[in-house]
Amino acid sequence: PGLLELVAEAERGAAQRVLLRWSGTEPKLRVLVEAEDLEDARIWADRLVALVASAGLTEEASPR
Repeated sequence: PGLLELVAEAERGAAQRVLLRWSGTEPKLRVLVEAEDLEDARIWADRLVALVASAGLTEEASPR
């Protein structure tokens, strides 16, 4: 799945909120996942980070 599809899947699943945004001060994509269970939040955050990394989104791709 693409990034938006994975976010939607997370929000339909255990994650209650997912927020992705480029940092305004650093060349980083910030990933926030909230869930009832800490392990669920970590699993979804790891999946999102892995997808972003595999897509090659690097600091050169961040909007400034």
